[in-house]
Amino acid sequence: MRWRRAKVFDNRLYVEDGERYTSAGVTAGVDLMLHLVAGFIDHTCALAIARYLVVYLRRSGSDPQLSPWLEGRNHIHPAVHRVQDAIASDPARPWPAQRLARIAGTSPRHLSRLFHEHVGMHLADYRNRLRAALARELIGQTRLDMERVAERAGFASTRQLRRVWRQLHATSPRQERSSF
Repeated sequence: MRWRRAKVFDNRLYVEDGERYTSAGVTAGVDLMLHLVAGFIDHTCALAIARYLVVYLRRSGSDPQLSPWLEGRNHIHPAVHRVQDAIASDPARPWPAQRLARIAGTSPRHLSRLFHEHVGMHLADYRNRLRAALARELIGQTRLDMERVAERAGFASTRQLRRVWRQLHATSPRQERSSF
């Protein structure tokens, strides 16, 4: 019956409660361990461990420094993460504001404010970045023409694909294909 007195905290990476510790997930568990190291040893040691643990995926020279799939995910707002997870699971799907607001459990206007506050960009920009990343994968891994690439990535037309692409890349989609 102790669970009835349990308190659940929102927006926490980890919680200390006497001799008990809990984290919001695996990567938050790493943050918790670094916190404990800082407390038991010192901050310099925790910083050295943190630097040691940072392991980047092997990428080619043409890959972006920060993956669009991970960009804007360094916050801990659960409703915004649910929306990001939904969009990332199917970027090509139409994502009207009302549907995303239902996923977040809020109004479309409040979701827009939350998203911009926590992610640092507008919902449409986030969605378009994921669609452009999907288009980039399709360009590199298939021989689909640009109309099919745009369609499968969720763009209304090749013109819309090119417009979004220009905002994110120095080369055109066709030049990107020739580089693969």
